[in-house]
Amino acid sequence: MKCLPNYNYSIAVAMYLSIGLLYCHSAEPILAMQFGEAALHIAETYLHFDRDDSLICYNYLAVIHQLEDQYTEALSIYEIMLLIASEQNNTSALLGI
Repeated sequence: MKCLPNYNYSIAVAMYLSIGLLYCHSAEPILAMQFGEAALHIAETYLHFDRDDSLICYNYLAVIHQLEDQYTEALSIYEIMLLIASEQNNTSALLGI
């Protein structure tokens, strides 16, 4: 019997990213990054069976770094995203990156 995923964790990831976006728009990029890192931690710890949540969190962090003109950090995050997408053979994610 296949276990169904616990969507409470997906909702928590979405909430953390949403709150982080609010902090980003209120000129608090450090708090926005902290909420993104917390969401990534939840995604990688509890949603390890579904790497799409991790890709979303990594993309969020990369965009926040770009907004703060931290392009080398953003580039390294995109490299991690490429590795995850290629491991999954996720062509739509590869094209999106």
